[in-house]
Amino acid sequence: MNVRATVLIPTYGEAHFAKWAIKSVQQQTVQELEICIICDGSPQHMVEFFNEIAEMDSRIRVYSYPKSPRTGEPYRDEVIRQTTGSIICYCAHDDLWLPNYIETVEKELHTYSMVNSMQAIINVPKKAESEKSLLSFVYFIDLKDNEEKMRMINEVYSMGLSFTAHSRNAYIHLVEGWVTTPETDIPTDLYMWRKFLNDERTICKTILKIIALNFRKPDRVNWSEEEKDQELEFYFLKLHDMEFIKFIGEYPVQYFYNQVKTLQDWIGVADERLEDILGKQRQIDLLNLQLNAQNDTINQLIPQTSLKRQIILRIKRLLPKPILKQMVKIKRLFFGPVGIDHL
Repeated sequence: MNVRATVLIPTYGEAHFAKWAIKSVQQQTVQELEICIICDGSPQHMVEFFNEIAEMDSRIRVYSYPKSPRTGEPYRDEVIRQTTGSIICYCAHDDLWLPNYIETVEKELHTYSMVNSMQAIINVPKKAESEKSLLSFVYFIDLKDNEEKMRMINEVYSMGLSFTAHSRNAYIHLVEGWVTTPETDIPTDLYMWRKFLNDERTICKTILKIIALNFRKPDRVNWSEEEKDQELEFYFLKLHDMEFIKFIGEYPVQYFYNQVKTLQDWIGVADERLEDILGKQRQIDLLNLQLNAQNDTINQLIPQTSLKRQIILRIKRLLPKPILKQMVKIKRLFFGPVGIDHL
């Protein structure tokens, strides 16, 4: 069989639920695959469980390794170098692929070195009350945007394993492939993706489609293996529901429509605020004009008031004291204690 794609499915611990991820890979529209289940320190009974699945599909190979320091990154490199697919894809053992995953990324990897897709995060059951609330949120990292790429290189900002694929040639030509991530505060996948982004030969593209489903671990941290198995089975069956596939297929259009509508709403609010600010500014300008006019009047009166005061002081100096005393009495009689000097 001419292998078109190599698929790596890393697994660890108790993970019988991984059979649904494996099934979603097996049922791709492109069937010329080699499916590599990489057991990172998995218990022996789990290795036997995966071997039983492999016995029913000649495309599946099981690789069993001791537990690695992180997530079995060196094992991924070893497996890639033993396989032959023209493109390399990944499916986390608790994620699901839509049937057209390989078909979609393969088409783009004829031209590009590395691609990613929109990341669809599935809500936990208690929040998924209707079809519209099945998705917790959807986001994507635009690999053609230099600012986004720099964020990935400099920050903890990454795309999930199941949403990323690359060509074999691009991987082989890297100075270094998958290795144990030395920094404990950096996600292992991000450490690998940075190697592609720092290689000037890497040409990237973001596929604005949903082709995989992610079930976030932090939302399900206390879940039993049985709960995970039931949820993945539910969504695996939905992948055969044409209405669900249609909903997922149309979601990106709705997503961008909502983004544009939100932007338009904010523009409308901004326009209203701007008009309000301009109205307030016009009022302020009018008050400033009135204030300037009053200042002009005051400035005109100041010399008159000064002259008046000077005349009064001069009269006081010229008049004899008895007359002044008499004037003070008259002043208090008519003007009170303030006196005429302050009028």
